[in-house]
Amino acid sequence: MSATSIPADINRKHLEMARQQIAKGDLQKAAQTLNKAHRQVPVTHASSCWAD
Repeated sequence: MSATSIPADINRKHLEMARQQIAKGDLQKAAQTLNKAHRQVPVTHASSCWAD
């Protein structure tokens, strides 16, 4: 792994927290949590995530 690579679980705590908040029905809090995760590692090429 190079020094510039990003660990795969950098947002794991945010994603797990959001999952719990969604399960409790607290969608506004979950959205805020997911926004925090996105600010840490924004998706710049979302279309590249989907293979043809």
